[in-house]
Amino acid sequence: MGPRIVSNPSPHDPSIEDISKFQILTLFLSLARAGKVKAATPKVDKQEKPKTPKGRARKRIVYTRRFVNVTMTGGKRKMNANPSS
Repeated sequence: MGPRIVSNPSPHDPSIEDISKFQILTLFLSLARAGKVKAATPKVDKQEKPKTPKGRARKRIVYTRRFVNVTMTGGKRKMNANPSS
């Protein structure tokens, strides 16, 4: 059953107050449940990883990964090529 629609509501109409109280209550209850998954998840420390190369060294690794290690049909090297086709 939805809220009552009044064509000319007065500020002293109790149905208008009930609607706003209901909306405030539902907002408060939804905020009370916020963050429950993150709070229940156990904290895991970050692992130490080797430094990732930047700049020219990264471009070199990407090139070898895409073109040198992958045998493509037709022998053509193309950027954004799909290696499976």
